[in-house]
Amino acid sequence: QLWRPEFCDGANTNPKLAAKFAVQPLMSVLGQHTTTVCIGQGVLDSIRRGPAILAQEFLTTQHFTQGRAIFALAAGEWKNIGPYGYSHQYRDSRMVETVRLVRAFLETQEPISYDGRFWKLDGAVVELPSYDGVPPPLWLAGGGPKILEAVGQWGDGWLVYTPGGVRGRPERLAQNLAVAREHAERAGRDPQAITCGTLPLLLCHPDRERVERWLDHPFMQWHALTGFPFGEAWRDYGYEHPLGDRYSVTLEGNMATFPLERALDLCRQVPRAMVQAALYAGTADEIAPRLIAEVEAGVRHFALCNYVGFLSRADAPAATQELLEVARRVRARFPDLAAVPATIG
Repeated sequence: QLWRPEFCDGANTNPKLAAKFAVQPLMSVLGQHTTTVCIGQGVLDSIRRGPAILAQEFLTTQHFTQGRAIFALAAGEWKNIGPYGYSHQYRDSRMVETVRLVRAFLETQEPISYDGRFWKLDGAVVELPSYDGVPPPLWLAGGGPKILEAVGQWGDGWLVYTPGGVRGRPERLAQNLAVAREHAERAGRDPQAITCGTLPLLLCHPDRERVERWLDHPFMQWHALTGFPFGEAWRDYGYEHPLGDRYSVTLEGNMATFPLERALDLCRQVPRAMVQAALYAGTADEIAPRLIAEVEAGVRHFALCNYVGFLSRADAPAATQELLEVARRVRARFPDLAAVPATIG
């Protein structure tokens, strides 16, 4: 309900925040207009599509991107599941079983039979071969024990949003990646083949004073309410979440129907320190060291999300250039990371 012109400038051009293209066709189109860049998604849930459908969509997009696509699965947030008639129960267990079968479909064109808790397959086939004979990379998002085990057994990478997803502690990236690699080793896989990517949530702009003002914006206060796995994370910073320790945006709440006045009331209860804890905010001087710390913890891929364009379209170009400066500084420190473009046109 905060996505409206009086709060977010981006709503002037995109009145509906959820008005988005389906991701697989969009990735395929991007693949036809690019030649070198990897095209990833973050993320698809493992509930609304069955494993055979997911595998066929992934393989199709892999062909249209000439092998440059990265696919990521997650257990799914209730707001994308419950309102549409799907069960959100046992979501992590369902994801693990789905991932196991998606991996199987990606690696064989032969019939698959499976008698599981959530899926019953009897000679199911996905006969589309992988591009150049190499299955597409399959990443998993989340941080729970079942997810990390599944990363090690069947995934190629682990994806998590930061800083909230690791409660602001880069060392947790290293710890969870080590857990996933231990599971890979037990499964007879190469543990070092498991990579790690993050989705850093940012307020990045060259004008520090503007960043300071945006920290008090209701949209960013709402992000602080929802930007951690559970409300109990607030206690790490000396605060109590207005909706309680067990609140999680992944498990409850439909933002499309949430009353505006209730949202604003909750936003007014958010300390500025919690907005700062839920984001990497500032100029390149402040944000680059935060991402460098993530690389030192084992991260090799970034999907940078800058909220500035949501709040002010006029400030988006400068924010984008500052974000490119962040990328240049990180790559200067770690030349083995992917190259960044000289400019954005």
